[in-house]
Parts: sequence; structure tokens; C-alpha cells
Amino acid sequence: FRAIAPDMIGMGRSDKPTDIHTHTIYAHADWWLAFIQALQLNDITLFAQDWGGFTSLITVAHHPEYFKRVMISNSALNLMPEPVLNIPLNLNRDDYPVDPNATMRTFDDFLKHCQENGYIKEDMSDFFNSWMIYALTGPELRASDNIMRDFGGIKLTQDEARAYDAPFPEAIYMTGIRTLPSMASMLDVKASLAAWEALQRFTKPFLTVFGQFDLLVGSEKVQNTLIENIPGAKGLPHDRIAAGHFIQESQGAEMATRLIDFIANHSPLDQPEVAG
Repeated sequence: FRAIAPDMIGMGRSDKPTDIHTHTIYAHADWWLAFIQALQLNDITLFAQDWGGFTSLITVAHHPEYFKRVMISNSALNLMPEPVLNIPLNLNRDDYPVDPNATMRTFDDFLKHCQENGYIKEDMSDFFNSWMIYALTGPELRASDNIMRDFGGIKLTQDEARAYDAPFPEAIYMTGIRTLPSMASMLDVKASLAAWEALQRFTKPFLTVFGQFDLLVGSEKVQNTLIENIPGAKGLPHDRIAAGHFIQESQGAEMATRLIDFIANHSPLDQPEVAG
């Protein structure tokens, strides 16, 4: 197999724009398209999770010709046609600068705030709204903290944690991780619904494997919405496994096995015909 693992803009070794208004799901979808075209990629098997899915599924919806099959974990489109999370739209990031006196300084402070206010529940909308604010304002935000607190029981070594934090050695590099959560609020409703309408015409294999402990976007409701509305999802071995949000971290070997099996056994010509 040829495996390509691009870092999202603002992450890893990719460029890191410093303007807090740069990051929207539509900008990232455009960057995915530019990436695909620059490398002249075709017959892509896409694996995407979290923001990788929320952004690249827009590309899949509008440019299905580049993709041979899709595997999604703990992700979706923001509107299907109902929102995945009910959060205020058009949050003004300028109103939430990094605050050295913030009460939510660290990820542990953020979790304590959510626990004390009863935000960790079936509807995680209040939790995510607080997460958007903490990500923008928390003076001690670190990429590794989010992963180590995942409900999938991930235990990073010190070296692994340092590796996750390495792309962000100074505050100027952190615009991406600070603003990605609030992309959920920066929705163009018309554009988002158009992407959902287009994705409902995707007939190539579309597999979902979600983490049963992901309280944010890994719910059965989100997964079933994809399965029931995307023609290419019909008849595939969809599953929910013992993992949290960062499923590729806690169940990497299992996910790789499932992806290889998906490639070997499910091609577009194998799909059952779907009327309409």
C-alpha cells in the first residue's frame, strides 16, 4: 500500500497560519482538494477521524471522483441536516484572546469546570461550547493533554507527549489548535447543507467504525445518521469498538487491520445497487 498521512494546516509539520480567522472547515476542505490535486492522487481510500473527517468529507461530497472508498471514525459533517452539537453560531474569536488570568488555565481546570456544571452527559453541547472557549483562552493549553484525558484510556509516555507538543514550541505556533474547536461555530449553513446533500449521493464503499466511549461525536445517533443516509454505507460491517475519541491512538493496530480488510474486500463494483 501507499500510505499518505498529511498534517492538517496548523498542525504537525504543516504551515501554521497565525491569523485566528484563518481556520474554517471550508478552508480546510479547499486545502484537502489542493493537496489531492497537487499530488495527482486518484482512487483514494480515505481514513479520517474528528476534524480530519469534518473537513475532508466536504471534499468527498463535492469531488467523489478522487475517492475509491471512505472509512470514517468519530466524525461526520457538522449539519446532517441537524447539527451534531447544538452550539452558538458565529462565535467571535476576537472576543476570546488568551487570558493569563483565566480560571480554566489547564485541561484539568477545564474538565473540573465541566464536571462541576454537569456538562458531561448525553448531550455534550455545553461541554463543547466550554471547550471552544478554553481552547481560545487557556494560557496553558497543550496538545498532549487532550489526548491523555481521552475516555479510551490512552496512556502516553513522556516522549510521546513531548512529540505531540513539539510542533507548538511557542504561542505563535498554536493558532491552529486554539481555533480548530471553534470551527464548529463558524458555519455557513447553506454550504454545510449542500455538502450533506451531496454526500447522500456517495455510492462508493463508506465504512464507519466508531469508539463506543467517545461522548462527543462518537454517538450511535451520529454513526447511524451516516449509515442510514449514505448509499455507499449499505451492507458494510459497521462497528463500535472499545475506544474513546482518539480511536487511532488507542486502537491503532485494530483500526489498521480493519482498514486493510476494507480495502481488500470492498470495492465500488462490490456495492449493492441503490435505487434512486
